Amino acid sequence: MKPTESLAIMLILAGSIFSLSGCKKAETSGKADLRIGVLACLTGPASQYGAEVRNGAELAASDFEARTGKRVQLLVEDTKSNPKDGLNAFLRLTDIEGVKFVVGDVLSGVVQAIKPVADQKDVLVFAPGASTPALDGLKDNVIRNWVSDAFDANILADYAAQNGFKTVAIAFVNNEYGRSLCAAFEQRFTAEGRMCFQFVLPEGQAPSNDTISSILAKNADALYVIGYATTLGRIIKQIGEQNGTIPMQILANLVASEEETKEIAGDFLSGTIYTDPSQVPPAEFRSAYKERFNTDPGTVAAHSYDAMAILLNQFTETNVQVESVKEGLVRLRGFEGVSGVTTINAFGDAEKPIYLKKITSANGNLESVELGKFSIVNKIK
Repeated sequence: MKPTESLAIMLILAGSIFSLSGCKKAETSGKADLRIGVLACLTGPASQYGAEVRNGAELAASDFEARTGKRVQLLVEDTKSNPKDGLNAFLRLTDIEGVKFVVGDVLSGVVQAIKPVADQKDVLVFAPGASTPALDGLKDNVIRNWVSDAFDANILADYAAQNGFKTVAIAFVNNEYGRSLCAAFEQRFTAEGRMCFQFVLPEGQAPSNDTISSILAKNADALYVIGYATTLGRIIKQIGEQNGTIPMQILANLVASEEETKEIAGDFLSGTIYTDPSQVPPAEFRSAYKERFNTDPGTVAAHSYDAMAILLNQFTETNVQVESVKEGLVRLRGFEGVSGVTTINAFGDAEKPIYLKKITSANGNLESVELGKFSIVNKIK
C-alpha cells in the first residue's frame, strides 16, 4: 500500500476510532505487537511542544491500530526540555524497557545528546523536530521529518536582503535551536556587507527592559526573534509599549502564529513575517485531534503524527529490524502527510517546503497570509 493511500485510510478511520472507545488505544495493557518509545519535553520551557509530540504520536498509533489490527504500546518519557534529562529518559527506554525505536524529541539539544548513544546501542530515533544543522548530512540512527534550520533561516535572510534591509538585530533564546537559527541567518544575511546585532535571551524568562532598550538603540531595519511563544510575544509587547509602535520589521520563527503569542503581543504582532515548515493540516486531522485532546493541533503535533505514521508504516511481519526499517525510511519519497509532503534523503534529513507567512489584522482578528512557498531546490537565491 502506498503511503498516500495509507494516510487517507487513517484519516477516514480517525473519526470512528473515538466513537468506539474513549480510552487511549496506544496505551492498552497486555502484549503489544509493537513497542515504541516517545521522548517529549512535557515539562520545562518547551512543555507546550512536548504535549503536541505526545498527542500526535498517540493519535497516529491509534489510527495505525484501527487500520491494521496490530496493538501498539507507546512508552512516553519526559525529557524536561533539556539534554541531560533527555538522555536519562532515553536510557530508561533503551536499558530498562528494551525499546529499539523512538519517536522524539522535538528539541535539537536533546536529540544531539542521545545521538551517540542511539548509534552505539543501535536504536532508531525518528525526531519530529531537532532542526539543528549540526545533524545535517550524517549517516547515523537519527531520522528527521522537520527541515534544517539552515534552510529555514535562509528564507528569512533572503527576504530581508531582497527588501533592502542593511541591519538586523537578532534576539534568540539561548539553546541549540536559538543559536543554530541565529548563526544560519547571520551567515546568510551578512554575506554582502550587511550587519547583524545579537541579543541572547535566557530560556523561560521575559527580556529585561535594558535588553529592549538596547535593541531599540540599534535602529535596525528588522528584528529577528527566535524562541518560544512567550519569548516572541513578550518582546513585541514590550517594544510596542515602550516605543508606542513597532519601529522595525519583525521577523520570527513559526511561533508567531500561535494563540499564546497573539494573546501576549496583541495587535503589535500585526505585520510580523515568519517561516512555517508545515502546511495547514487537513480538516479530518484537526477534527480528530481536537475531539481527542480538546485543543487544536499545532505544527509540532502534525509533524509528530507524521513521524509516528511514517515509522509504523515501515513495520511488516519481516521488517522489524533497525537496519531494515532505517533503509526503508531513507528511501521515503513524497509522503503526503498532515504536515505536508515529506521526502527523506539518504542521510535521514527531511526535504520539504518552507512557507513564508505574514500576520495581518482584520476585523479584530490576527490571521496568517501566505507570501510564498520555497523548497530546497527552488529557494530564493
